[in-house]
Amino acid sequence: MAVQFTELRIHGVAGASPQSILFPDQVRAITPNHDKVGFYSPYLDKKVSWRREAYVWGDLTSGRPSRAFWLLLLPFALANVAFYMSPRPAGARRRTPPLRVALETAHRLFALSLTGTLITAVTGASMDLVGWQSAGEESAGSVLRWLATAGGDDLARRLGLSSLFPMLSLALIWWLARLTWRRHDRCSMKADKTDEETAGLPLAQRRMWNGADPVGRLRSLHVAFGFVLIALALTAPFAGAPPFRALWIAALVLLAVVIALAMVPKVAARYGPGPEPLWSRAFTVCCSALRLAALLLYGTAFGLAVTQGPAVSPAVGPVVSVVSGGALPGLHPVLTGLFWAQVALLAAVAACTVGLAVPRARPEPELAYGTALRGLGGPATLVLSWTIATAFSVGLAFAVAELMGTPSFPGGPAGKGGLILPASYWWSSLSGLGALLASVLVACWLWLRWRRLARALGGATRDPRVRDIWAAARLTDSAALGLAVIACVATAGLVVGGVLLTLRPQDAPSGPVIAVGIIILVCFAVALVIVGWQAYGNPGLRRTVGVLWDISTFWPRATHPLAPPCYTERVIPELVQRVEDLTGNGTDRVVVSGHSQGSVIAATLVLQLDPATRARTRLLTHGSPLCRLYARFFPAFFDPPTFATLRTLLTGADPAPGAPLGWHNLYRPSDPIGGPIFRDPDLPDLDGDLDEYLPDPAETPHPADDPPPVYGHSDYYLDPAYDTAIRTWVEWADAEPASSPGAPVRPTYGEQPASPVRAEPPL
Repeated sequence: MAVQFTELRIHGVAGASPQSILFPDQVRAITPNHDKVGFYSPYLDKKVSWRREAYVWGDLTSGRPSRAFWLLLLPFALANVAFYMSPRPAGARRRTPPLRVALETAHRLFALSLTGTLITAVTGASMDLVGWQSAGEESAGSVLRWLATAGGDDLARRLGLSSLFPMLSLALIWWLARLTWRRHDRCSMKADKTDEETAGLPLAQRRMWNGADPVGRLRSLHVAFGFVLIALALTAPFAGAPPFRALWIAALVLLAVVIALAMVPKVAARYGPGPEPLWSRAFTVCCSALRLAALLLYGTAFGLAVTQGPAVSPAVGPVVSVVSGGALPGLHPVLTGLFWAQVALLAAVAACTVGLAVPRARPEPELAYGTALRGLGGPATLVLSWTIATAFSVGLAFAVAELMGTPSFPGGPAGKGGLILPASYWWSSLSGLGALLASVLVACWLWLRWRRLARALGGATRDPRVRDIWAAARLTDSAALGLAVIACVATAGLVVGGVLLTLRPQDAPSGPVIAVGIIILVCFAVALVIVGWQAYGNPGLRRTVGVLWDISTFWPRATHPLAPPCYTERVIPELVQRVEDLTGNGTDRVVVSGHSQGSVIAATLVLQLDPATRARTRLLTHGSPLCRLYARFFPAFFDPPTFATLRTLLTGADPAPGAPLGWHNLYRPSDPIGGPIFRDPDLPDLDGDLDEYLPDPAETPHPADDPPPVYGHSDYYLDPAYDTAIRTWVEWADAEPASSPGAPVRPTYGEQPASPVRAEPPL
């Protein structure tokens, strides 16, 4: 019985159409799909002797117009990414469990604080600046004047109505998170496989992609946290009145319970595919009850504020002593407490990460690239997420204050259009200018480094055009330095802000430096909204923005459940099932071909396969960031033992003489993303283990007046080395006896003829 080979192509970032992967004019959908995500094959493909298929997943991150507004959730996504950057030194994965537990707890609490940052930013803009401080003044002649005058002279009613905006914002994020949870996180994996060879590899554990229950629990806690913060802002000014005092105390108690439950490791724990354990059900019920209690608390506070507002006075009680002309009582202390909590959590994450990243002997075999930032990429990314969240909050506050009146420093002139903003917001404006200067310095340094690299490559090629492209491609290896500079500048701003908040200077910051910083932050906040709005109706821009999500949402939502969803929790189960179907008769083989981000998906897929299916699978990666980016920034998941195990699993511990390796990797010197796995990228003339160096441009005769094309990161499918790698496997399989003749036949997808998909221009 002849061995049938199927080449399964998985594309990279920025989306792709089936035609741009398979290249024929017409393709057909193999599996039913409603969102263009699924498996496709060409109608007629006589170019090669094996079958070709493509898995298209790009619409999961850039298909729907609503994806455009994920930009506002970028800090949440970065918090999730930072969690997976935490190192787990080989041979010591379980040596320091208390330190690892402490690190994961700090990550979850910091993610919770980011939700607080977003909610307090919207609450401050709506309830404080518009609903409270504007107090119906005639000077509030802006598009928000209707909200400032809603409720007439009834302060409580106006504050209650202004709380609808942060409530609706939270409800929208909650709805989107639940919608994506139902479409992605609830895609179940098959039962756990028995595989001793991959037992110690995190990426091989199927529970990693089984996140429906823990993500649902974390979402309930974050939603409860947000509603409690809004309820606190609504009840604090009127805590002198008995009903509001009771609600205010209840909100504080509920806030403490939410934080305490978020610290419990089991809340975010994942279990293998199968029935939900009893402990998981218990925690799910507790988290859902807290969410319901927070909703009832806010609803009760809103109802009291709207219906019983005239009966209460904000001048009574220990919380507030002014009716108008000042900031919303209780809000500025909450912002200050949130700031110090984030400082403490960042310090805890950094300390725990340093403890896990203690230098030790590097296991063999060594990879082509070292670990970025000595394993401290997690804290640096958390600082970046905090910086973006703070910049948006400060920019939003100043933008609304300018619309409603004049921003004022605490202790400065209030009333008559003067709107008091927290002191931390004023001093944070310095970070805007610092970020701009840091960006300029990094850009200048990268330009100088590009010129130096171009000069150094003078001996490799005489063509200055090619030399410049190769040099630009090598700048990717300096990405860690750029992240380090941004993190250092943000950390310096954090320290300066903490010192100023401690010293509490009474003089309002002024001058061109503050003005420029404020303008930068306001422009940043407005730009996020504008880009999101433009991308909503522009598919091309949406695909460009979607590159962020192609990279950041590869990882499951382990710490922040309101972040954009993890597409691999749907992609991996579908690919596992498809590969099992294609090899179900025990003789047929599959070549999983992954380009760019698709190579990361492909490597993860191979580790998820059961041993019998994996024995009939080969891996072809091209333009792959597996080692160049992922191994450097995610050393716990893409480390030397993982790659060595993957190579052994695909090739065999004792391969037959002359047998080709089961994993082949193609890369070019002009590729800014892809690179080798095991060989030294600076020594392309040496024979690699599984890495094949492709000259670019190709070493073929070319007319002098027509310079050869430089493909860079694109069109690996067209390189002769690509088909040669697959043909080598096909010819070897035809020459060797069929393996696993007694393997059970699995049911396959129906491959009935489908209506052709109209040709689309390649992306």
